Formats: sequence, C-alpha cells, structure tokens
Amino acid sequence: MSRQDPAVRERIEWAAVQVFADSEFHHVTLQQIARAARCSLQTLYRYYGDDAQGSKEALLSACLHHGLEQLAERMLDHLAGIDTFRDRLSKVFWVVLDFFDRNPQMGRMMIN
Repeated sequence: MSRQDPAVRERIEWAAVQVFADSEFHHVTLQQIARAARCSLQTLYRYYGDDAQGSKEALLSACLHHGLEQLAERMLDHLAGIDTFRDRLSKVFWVVLDFFDRNPQMGRMMIN
C-alpha cells in the first residue's frame, strides 16, 4: 500500500465513477474501468484486491466512501454555527441536493 501512487488511485477512482455511473454494477467489467483509467488490469488488482469480483466490489466501495466522505465534510462545514433544528434540517437538505447537483455521476452510480 505504501508504494501506491495517490494520483493513480485518484485517476482509477474517477474513471470507475464514470463507468459505474453509466452501467449497472453487474454489467461493468474491470477491463472497462482499466481502459477508462488508462491503466492495466494488474494495476487495478494491485490497488483494489486479488480476485476479479473482490476488486470490482472494493473499487465501488472506495468510490462510494470517497464521495460520501466529501459530502460529510461539506455537511459539517455548512452546519457549523446553525443553532435551530429547523435551520439545520433545511441546510442538510440543501447540502445533499447541492452535492448531487454538482456530482451527478455519484447519484447515478449509487442508483445503478
């Protein structure tokens, strides 16, 4: 893991989000993701697991984790200083809708 390049990981996950957003999980192949990420299957296995199914699931999980982590960070930033329950609830809805408006591929990936 220490020899993994963060830029390569980011490129793979960005490509995977695009591919997962366009197709259902069981129709996506690691070959499609590797092609979109401009890397080899060997690189995908090195970064996301040893077997084909585990790699695809690990990659999807990593993409979801990263996206939801970004949403959580934005949520915490926007909720700071808001005192009333009503205002906090309103802000939560706004932040979620804004996140998916800015990142439609994340929403499509979650639905697929």
